Amino acid sequence: MQGVLIEKPYKFVAPLAQSWPAKMAVKLGVHKWLLKSQEGIVECEVRNADRLKESVAAGHGVMLTPNHPRASDPMVMCHVIAETGIPFYTMASWHLFNQNARTTFAIRMMGAFSVNREGLDKASVDYAVNVLQNAERPLLIFPEGTTSRTNDKLMALMDGPSFIARTAAKRKSKKD
Repeated sequence: MQGVLIEKPYKFVAPLAQSWPAKMAVKLGVHKWLLKSQEGIVECEVRNADRLKESVAAGHGVMLTPNHPRASDPMVMCHVIAETGIPFYTMASWHLFNQNARTTFAIRMMGAFSVNREGLDKASVDYAVNVLQNAERPLLIFPEGTTSRTNDKLMALMDGPSFIARTAAKRKSKKD
């Protein structure tokens, strides 16, 4: 079980900047093994992967915002990485980085960075804006902010993703 209440002060945790660890883990099928052994998921279908490839190739900042009905959703998104060969940066709740050293390393290796969902997190927002502005990699954010437990009905979306997208667009237009 994940500990959600952490008794130490929040500190931003950056992802590992290199993309090869995520590409290697996906190529080895680590996500498939984990999804099958831990969640019973044996098959996934990725649709319209060509659209993501085209957007990234055109140099656009891309934000992916899927719904979040299960804790396994970030691992399921590894199928998109496998299909496109394009790793993501992913905004992830800070409590995930405080489980154990192995988990922290693994999620950082896959491009995740922390966000403090309980307060204003300027470091995380700035990191996300820079990812979009510089079009380094696609940015994955679950806009519901937590798992919803329903796949067919979205919860209210958090304000963060739209703020991040607007801010990145403004900064990019000033830069160009």
